[in-house]
Amino acid sequence: MQLDESRVNPLLPDIKLDEKISFHYNINDVLNGSEILILSVPSSAMRETLEKISNNIHPEIKIVNTSKGFELNTLMSMSEIILETLNINDDQIITFYGPSHSEEVIKNLPTAMVSACANENNSKIIQNLFSTENLRIYTSKDMRGVEIGGSLKNVIAIASGICHGIGYGDNANAALITRGLHEITKLGIAMGAKEQTFYGLSGIGDLIAPLP
Repeated sequence: MQLDESRVNPLLPDIKLDEKISFHYNINDVLNGSEILILSVPSSAMRETLEKISNNIHPEIKIVNTSKGFELNTLMSMSEIILETLNINDDQIITFYGPSHSEEVIKNLPTAMVSACANENNSKIIQNLFSTENLRIYTSKDMRGVEIGGSLKNVIAIASGICHGIGYGDNANAALITRGLHEITKLGIAMGAKEQTFYGLSGIGDLIAPLP
């Protein structure tokens, strides 16, 4: 109810949310007539959230996932959990990743992201929906690579923060980031991703954004 009244997210206290945005407290109310569903929940809550809505999903709905990570017990990616839980095809899932701190996006600072889907037309639908003068959206068919790059970057970012905190300097940090990207790329290729994906927004881009 607080958002209804104040239209201010406590995490972004200087920004008032647009009147066009409505708030719902019953998750299934959001699904009525929805052609596109954007999932922005913690990766640890992804399966539970999907199970709650699985019986109310339109068979042709497009699922846009912004959650990054792997499920702890199964090591499944977010798209794999979506496929396992919902009765949809893989080309209905769009992975929407990239270096995009919310506090910068909402202030209209220049940002670029990638819309990845097996179906290029669906990637372009999301590209057209979100593109603005300050937000550039690229497309990719390598959803696997985009997911892996966007999820594994946190491991390197944490290590980089430790490196910075104990005063190892720029030389060590540069080596860590470079070799970290190499390891992410090797793992991604072994898991079926394309090498060039990791040199894009959801590889090196997502890796740079959280660094100290």
